[in-house]
Amino acid sequence: FNTSVKYTAGEIVQVQYSGEMTTRYDFNTAAYIHATQLDVNITPKFSNSLIWIQGWAKTVMNNRDDNLGQDYQLRRVVSSDTSLNATIAAASWQNYFNREDFTADYYTPWSISRFDSPNTTHIVTYQVWGRIYGGADDNWMIGDTNHNTNADYGSRGNMVAMEIKQ
Repeated sequence: FNTSVKYTAGEIVQVQYSGEMTTRYDFNTAAYIHATQLDVNITPKFSNSLIWIQGWAKTVMNNRDDNLGQDYQLRRVVSSDTSLNATIAAASWQNYFNREDFTADYYTPWSISRFDSPNTTHIVTYQVWGRIYGGADDNWMIGDTNHNTNADYGSRGNMVAMEIKQ
């Protein structure tokens, strides 16, 4: 980090990227499951910086019985100061089937755009966690190829964290 560079408010100081997902995660229980390939780490240069988190991933969901929905959380983890750990965004019933039979594949992209002020210069990890709500023989897969032969055509998903000087 070059301390001789003077950043002005609103400038992007750095951009960190999770990398592209290479596998999928099957959110198939009521307990939250961590999609580790979407983790993005950033070490803010300024303690008062704003962090802009953006994420996107292909998903697929199926349902054969009862109503089905999905929940997700975006968590902030600061290993060196756990008092800063928090769920900074969440959605209950991100997608929802209000019907009992939807056995064909349903492809709804997952996306997020969120601002955070972690108030630290320690490494911050942003994590995506997901689960299902209700349904039977159902699941919500994130990072799927959405292709019958499982060939990988383009991005499955990724996360980006940008530090913005305040």
